Amino acid sequence: MSRIGRVLVAVAGLAAASLSASPAEGGLLWCHRAVFCDVWESCEPAPCLVPKWVTEKRIVKEVVCKPVEREKTIQVCRRIVETKTVTRQCTTWEPVRQMKTIQYTVRIPEWKVVEQTVPVRVPKVVTCQGVRRICRRVPVTTTRTICYDAGHWVCTVDKCGRPRKVWCPNFVTKEVPCTTYRLEWDEVPYTYKRTIYETKFVTRKVRVCSYRCEVRTKEVPCVRYEPRVVEKQVQVPVYKTVVEEKKVKCIEWVPEVVEREVEVTVCKWVPAEPACEKPQHDHPVQKSPAKKDAAPKGSAPKSPAPK
Repeated sequence: MSRIGRVLVAVAGLAAASLSASPAEGGLLWCHRAVFCDVWESCEPAPCLVPKWVTEKRIVKEVVCKPVEREKTIQVCRRIVETKTVTRQCTTWEPVRQMKTIQYTVRIPEWKVVEQTVPVRVPKVVTCQGVRRICRRVPVTTTRTICYDAGHWVCTVDKCGRPRKVWCPNFVTKEVPCTTYRLEWDEVPYTYKRTIYETKFVTRKVRVCSYRCEVRTKEVPCVRYEPRVVEKQVQVPVYKTVVEEKKVKCIEWVPEVVEREVEVTVCKWVPAEPACEKPQHDHPVQKSPAKKDAAPKGSAPKSPAPK
């Protein structure tokens, strides 16, 4: 519960305790001056206060970070390369020339004459009989029906009295002979010549080559490589790191206090409409049967009456 809520609950409890007790029983009255009275006559008429929530505009301060471009110096590392001469041992292969005896095999050809029986194809021309088909055209006489116009011209006079010729048609149908041709195939024998080959075996002398292998030796120059350890100067790169200062631009967020207007909801005590009236009573004022200096149980301590 918020602080305002706890205050409202306490005020409501005190008001209920004061109104529940009558003046005859030594009850107290809550005045608008926030004091407790021993008698009803000592209190002035006061309006009733009720809580009311209102919205007000207030100025609050808040911290806002704004970007600011600044220049600062930083340290950067840069690698540099230096050349250094060092002595190293390395192995080299030196050529050594010498003569070497090797063996090799050669093939020596030997020719000789031998008799061989080989097949030979001999051409021969022979006469052959064959049959071939010949096509010939044979005439065939048939009849067909034709129709022709055997009309004639007739001289007449038209409506205007002028002479003119008019054709009078006369269609005649008759049969006339006609000749057609059909194809007939005949088989006719004929003679032709062709060349055939006969195989014969003949004996002849031919040269045949045979090879004989012979091993020979010879001396040839050769190169042999021998290892040798030598020292030589070589250039090697050496890397070093150098620290340098460099100016760079950066953006920093700088806090700044700014004021702005906001709307807040607050609780205020305002007089109610209509205001509370003073209770009417005809009985004389009585004091509390308790001690004068002690306040009733559950109520606030006694306060002096307003002057």
